[in-house]
This record gives sequence, C-alpha cells and structure tokens, in this order.
Amino acid sequence: MGCITSKPLVSSPRWHNSATNSENLETGQRSHKASLYGAISGSPERSELTWHQQSLVGVARWPDKEYNRDHVPLQMEYGRSFWNESRKIGSALANGEIQNFEDLWEKARDWRYSMANHDENIFKKPRNSYNEFPFTTPLINQYNYIKERYSARTDGSLQKLDDEGLLPPAKEFLITDKIFGEPISLTKIVCSSDSSAHRDQRRYSDLWSRGLDYGEPHYIQHTSSEEVPKILHHVNDLFNEVLQSNLSTKKALKFLGEIHWWLAHAMPDERGSAAKSELCVRAIAQAKGLGKV
Repeated sequence: MGCITSKPLVSSPRWHNSATNSENLETGQRSHKASLYGAISGSPERSELTWHQQSLVGVARWPDKEYNRDHVPLQMEYGRSFWNESRKIGSALANGEIQNFEDLWEKARDWRYSMANHDENIFKKPRNSYNEFPFTTPLINQYNYIKERYSARTDGSLQKLDDEGLLPPAKEFLITDKIFGEPISLTKIVCSSDSSAHRDQRRYSDLWSRGLDYGEPHYIQHTSSEEVPKILHHVNDLFNEVLQSNLSTKKALKFLGEIHWWLAHAMPDERGSAAKSELCVRAIAQAKGLGKV
C-alpha cells in the first residue's frame, strides 16, 4: 500500500511486551519446535493451481479495473515469485526451520525487498514505535473506492480536520478490537463532510504541499505505531496456535484469518506490509498443507 507521512519512520519494532513475556514465549517456542518437527504435512509436491492461477497469487486487484495490472508480464512474474516463495517458506516452517513469527516476517521482508524495483531499502524499514506523527494513505486513485463507500455513511464521528477551522469537518470511522480483553484502536477512515472536496483544491493543496496530513480531505489513518509491538506479540501467539499439528482445518483457517486481520491493521513496515502479511499467511497455509494454495 502506498503511504505518506510527515516524517520518516525508521526504528525497529519490539516483538515482545516485556522480558517476562519474552521468556515465556521463547520457552513455548522451544517446546513448540519439538512437537512440530516433521509433524505437519507441508506443501504437496504438486500444486493444483494452473500456471496462470499461480501468476495471480499476491497480485493486487482493485474494484476499479483501470488500476489492475494482473495481465502484465512483470506482474505475472511477481505473482509466480510470490507463489514459489510461499511454498519455500512453508516448507521451512513445516521442517521446523522457522521458530517464531518474527523470523517468518523477516523472510517475507527479505523477499519483498528483493522484488522492489526502486527505493528498495524502504521495504525493510519497520515503522518507528515512538513516532508521534500519524501514518496515512490518501483515498485517491486505486483507493478511491474506499472514499465512495464511506462518504455516504452517516454513522461517523464528526471531527475538525484543522485547528484553524478553515476546512469542512470530517467524518471519522475508527476500527477497534481487543487483545486479551483490552480494547485497542486500529485503522481509522477519515472522509471530509464535503464529498466534493479534493486534494487538488487550493485550500487543501497548500497544506498538502507543506506535508501536513490534514491537507488530505479523505484518507486512511493507520494504526498508531505505538500499538504495533502489542499486535505483533499477539500475532506470535496466534502463530504458535495455528502450527499445532492436531488443529482442525476449520480452526486453522480461523487463526489464519485472525493473523491476516491483525497484520493488515498493524502495518509493521513503512512499505510492503500488505504483501508481507499475505505471504506469511500463505506460507503458514502451505506448511499446514491446506488445499489449493
């Protein structure tokens, strides 16, 4: 997902909430390996997907087909590489070579970095846990469909976009969830109450050109980077659960859905988090031998 922010975000995320949690988690990981090694099925030798289907894996497709590039040779090569890497990492998981979600994410990060055509290093940068500036994505171009879905809704919380009161107020739609019973604020959709507002209008472009987030009338405000370590700790717990060899397919799919949900909201890295999240989930599915993946 293409993102903009006021300042660069550069430091590493913490994967554990405390030393005590880390010790418990590491102990669980060590015993986890002993119970898993050679016990889960891994990827089948031959996939049921056709060559064309394999070429679509991991390739972005949008409601507005104008932005779809899944037929372009370069994107098809990307999809094939994505599919092959998911099987490779899935095999490593099944063999017990990957011990925790942090290592799995690092594998996905390395692959996405290798596929970047420019600005490669940004695909390896975690979001800074202590950055006070929000990380946002404007709802333009391929993301415009989100604005269209939310603009007509009347259940948003009306908030000021700027301190000076020069801009129309915005409707905010905050997504929340809980980790161990504790509420956590996740992604927020922000849409100007003026449905015709556009970033190219002078009152917005003047602010936007100065790098101010409220120069965007419609945008996604991503989960605060302060919440990322807590989310990743929870994802690591889900990772340990889903790899249990005696887990039913129904429960495994439920855990995979939860992992994807949390990662999509966490957006741990500056760029490429969506692809890395899907790659991790597909690799786990490959390790579990789950169907036509």
